[in-house]
Amino acid sequence: MARTGGFIIDLNDDQHPYFELSKQNSELPFLRILPPDVRLIIYEMLVYRYSPINPVQVQRYSNKFGLEHEQGYLDPRFTTVYLAQTCRAIYVEIERWNPLYRVNTFQFSSQLRCCEFLAAIVPRKRKQIRRLIIEVEGNPMGAEPVGTTFTLSKELLALLSQCDGVHFNMLRLLMNFRPCAQPAALRNILNQSKDPVQRPGLHYMWELPFFTPEMLFDCIDATHRTVIPLGKEITNALRARTAHDIPQWFKAMAGNNRLLEDAVAATRIQFPGELRITLDKESSSIGSVASRTRAKCGVPNSVGIVEREITRYNVEGILIKDIYITNIRWAGARVECEVANLQNWWDRNWENLTALLEPRHDYRLQQFYRSLISGFRRKQRPLNEMEAIPSPHYIFKIISDILSPEHYSKRAGSGWYSRLAWSSLTTEWDSLAQQEGSETEREKEN
Repeated sequence: MARTGGFIIDLNDDQHPYFELSKQNSELPFLRILPPDVRLIIYEMLVYRYSPINPVQVQRYSNKFGLEHEQGYLDPRFTTVYLAQTCRAIYVEIERWNPLYRVNTFQFSSQLRCCEFLAAIVPRKRKQIRRLIIEVEGNPMGAEPVGTTFTLSKELLALLSQCDGVHFNMLRLLMNFRPCAQPAALRNILNQSKDPVQRPGLHYMWELPFFTPEMLFDCIDATHRTVIPLGKEITNALRARTAHDIPQWFKAMAGNNRLLEDAVAATRIQFPGELRITLDKESSSIGSVASRTRAKCGVPNSVGIVEREITRYNVEGILIKDIYITNIRWAGARVECEVANLQNWWDRNWENLTALLEPRHDYRLQQFYRSLISGFRRKQRPLNEMEAIPSPHYIFKIISDILSPEHYSKRAGSGWYSRLAWSSLTTEWDSLAQQEGSETEREKEN
């Protein structure tokens, strides 16, 4: 079942256990009657998103990305994943046509985040991307050396040179100035955009003909009404400088394999797009020799990382990892917490509360209850869910009984402030519980 032609699935592989089923699926009316161009339109309509997609790496060094939702959680699978799971024949068409990348706009909070995403996907998908929005950090307060304000990293340029679709469509760069820009500082930026000091060896955003600039400001008060007009002036000045043809140095980048490999290696993704099909890291030339040792060339897990055995608990049975608490429940007479690894949001486990009885986990417990209480107050969660969750008062009683009592009694120490925080959470919780009781009584009366 070798992978041929740079694709994961070969429908002609008669050794595959689903070979006969795939032949039957290929005769379905959808695949047999509808012409390919109509099927492609259907796929594109299914995976299209009205707003830009913000890909989020599910774990550091991973080649898997998910969607960040407004509620704050990550969906590890794009719509195209569900579509591709329909059958192997549709999977093959999705893999070859890449509709997700053709019709959507991808937005990134920095040049580095964009590089990580482009390095993680296979080369043919990079070529299909048509629209990118990248937030470029700008500092009008003059922290950057003169002539570097409008530069793009060589790693981003090397990866953009592979994105043929972007060359004929859109690269939108958002210049985000933090903090609130002062007019005097912006005038300096305006002068640079009109008459830039170009430093040797650097490449500037206006050298790319498919580049579109836009100014962003985090906050603007009434005294800075001149900021918006200055931002527009900077935008117009950058547009006026934009090249009409793709420069020769950028075309040369597309054929420079060494430069591309260096850009991919800089993202530190363990199995980048060039290796996602073969998974043969040992024979690759991407990255340093130290990154291709036998220990680092094993079979990757579901998020594209070679896992190493790491001790989870210390000798006292306390969790060592930095964690984020996502849920708390009763488990008989015990209390269990669902914890997520900060370095890998999808690594979640239910742990006994006793594994978190350490001051550094104390804050995470408080953080969970703050978020929970906020959800109840905003009516994002029904109040009747409170009955199944241990109260902050109960949690703090366990913590303070097991941890050193002096930790919470020493005035002005970290424990003292922690105790005040738990007291505040208990008060808010009791208030909500009383409100829930009143609502229950009213429902009974009605």
